[in-house]
Amino acid sequence: MKPNNIFRSSLVLVLLLMIFNPALSQRKTQTEDDLHDQSFSFGINFNTNGGLIGGATLRYSKRFKDRLYHSLNVEAVSVKHPKEQRLFDTSTGNISVYNKKNSLFTIRSMYGMEYVLFKKARERGIQVNALASTGPAFGIITPYSAGLESFSESISNAEVQVGLSGKISMIFELGVMKNSMSGFEAGYTFDLYPKEIVILEGAENKKTYSSVFLTFFFGGKK
Repeated sequence: MKPNNIFRSSLVLVLLLMIFNPALSQRKTQTEDDLHDQSFSFGINFNTNGGLIGGATLRYSKRFKDRLYHSLNVEAVSVKHPKEQRLFDTSTGNISVYNKKNSLFTIRSMYGMEYVLFKKARERGIQVNALASTGPAFGIITPYSAGLESFSESISNAEVQVGLSGKISMIFELGVMKNSMSGFEAGYTFDLYPKEIVILEGAENKKTYSSVFLTFFFGGKK
């Protein structure tokens, strides 16, 4: 089984186990006042388009009605072509990607709505939120460089494409401290650009990039 398929299958299994865990439904005696009013978190992102670590995220949420929150998300992730092959050059000691023309780094700025599906107990448990958001995507395209010596030259020749990004996800908030939070977010995201972005020569390139992701986060709330 391909790594991406394993990632997707594992993610679906985790979501099903968390959603249908009977312990999540044992919160009916609580009032909406048990929910926090604001939260801010930082996360490390793993996705099917990235490498070992896909990128980093920032999320701010503010409650405005019962279980509903405004949500602001900023994400910075690297995007790789699924057919990239890493090669080791014995003469230079560098690792390069065969036929790679450009590197793509995406910054997403998204606004959305976050809804609390299941609340956690005051001192323990898991809170589950559903999130949908969208906003502009800034695709930073730089000529591919296998060595550090030409990195500055690649940055100086960077191009930017402005597109549209979107995300749907489930947020699982853990932790027992009143003013702190930790957990993970899992879901699907996409970036749509006005024209094709060439990452790998001799392969099918596209203008829409989608991925399944998992983000581990920590932060504070009040």
